Amino acid sequence: MLKLLKQRLKTNTLHIIIGCTIALIGLELWLNKGYFFWPPNASSVLNDDVVGFFGTALGCGIILWSFSRDQNSKTNQIFLTLATAFMTLLAFVELGHALFMHYPRIFTNVITDVALIAVIMYVARHSDTK
Repeated sequence: MLKLLKQRLKTNTLHIIIGCTIALIGLELWLNKGYFFWPPNASSVLNDDVVGFFGTALGCGIILWSFSRDQNSKTNQIFLTLATAFMTLLAFVELGHALFMHYPRIFTNVITDVALIAVIMYVARHSDTK
C-alpha cells in the first residue's frame, strides 16, 4: 500500500500540487466572507459558502483522484476542466478588483492564478487521454 502511494505521489506530483492549491484557495474563500467586494451587485454571490466549498471539494477531488487505484482519464479531464474554469473566474474577478476598484495589492493574486492556470493547462496537455 505504501509503495503504491509513493508511486502515485511520484507520477502525479503536479496533480497533487494543483489539488492542494485549489483546496486551500477554496478554504480561504469559504472562511473569508468579505473577500470579494466587486462587482457590488455580485459580491454576495461570490462570497457565498458555495464558491469556497466548490473550490475545496474540487481540490480534494483532484488529490483523491491522484492517489486512487482506478485513474479514469475522463474523470481527470473533468477535474482539470473545472479547475481551469474555477481559477479563470477567480483571476478575472480579482483583475476587476485591481482595475476598477483601484486595489493593486490583488495583482499578486492575479499573477498567481494565471500561473496556476498555466500549470493546469500543461498537466491537461500531457495527461493520458485513453
